[in-house]
Amino acid sequence: KMWYLSWNFFSFIFLVPLLILAIVLPYPPKLVMGIFFAVGFIIALFTIWWIPKYFLSLRYELEDEAIKSTGGVFWKKIVTVPYSKITNIDLTQGPVQRYFKIGTVHLQTAGAGGNAAVKAELLMVGISNLEETKNLIMEKIKCGTTGQKSEETEMTKEVMLMKILQEVTTLRQIIEKKSN
Repeated sequence: KMWYLSWNFFSFIFLVPLLILAIVLPYPPKLVMGIFFAVGFIIALFTIWWIPKYFLSLRYELEDEAIKSTGGVFWKKIVTVPYSKITNIDLTQGPVQRYFKIGTVHLQTAGAGGNAAVKAELLMVGISNLEETKNLIMEKIKCGTTGQKSEETEMTKEVMLMKILQEVTTLRQIIEKKSN
């Protein structure tokens, strides 16, 4: 409904100047006006067909290790963002989105730098429960992946710390030998 309403608003902005020209001009160029209205009609039909197709193509999956987004009518786009790479989560709602109680979740990653930082790595459009979605993603980020993976990560950290301790001990022994 929101996309249809937005499309109607922009169509109105396009058609009003044409109607004003048709009324104001004493001899409006009928061929030009006919072409504009024909093009507008074709665009309207295409949009009426395209909006539901696009809406039905959107999929968001909160997997164990990443968020996966799929969408597109003609060109399918699949975006996967690991929870470990997410640096920022923004929620936005325009006036029409607020009316329909939906919004957009913007997920940004550390890899997006420069001009790319202006846009989000992944957009979740048409989400009805914004705060719940944000909190769920934040929990996944805080907890890491599944408990088993967290234990593996802790073991890896311990092993790394032990190796660092061994290396520092070896360096200290070498330095002590040289100073004696």
